[in-house]
Amino acid sequence: MSSTLQNLVALLGIIVLGAIGYYFYSQQDSVLTGTSVSGTSQASIEAAEFLSRLGELKAIELDDSLFNDARFRSLKEVRKQIVPVPIGRQNPFDVTN
Repeated sequence: MSSTLQNLVALLGIIVLGAIGYYFYSQQDSVLTGTSVSGTSQASIEAAEFLSRLGELKAIELDDSLFNDARFRSLKEVRKQIVPVPIGRQNPFDVTN
């Protein structure tokens, strides 16, 4: 093969590799930003599911009569005093014999 043909083949190979690299890079970028069609539809599905669950949670009504019950009001708070413990040495890496 002549040197001109070798240079042409090498240049063509570099261009093809560059095009393939650019294609994969742009595909990865669109997945990360969510601009692809499947990414957008997945996001809309998840948003719809979130809104559906939010509506279910807002529909829940809690009965607060429990807090007015005599048994609840008779409960006493139990606390235990936390005794302070002395701290270790000022410098734990100091050599003491």
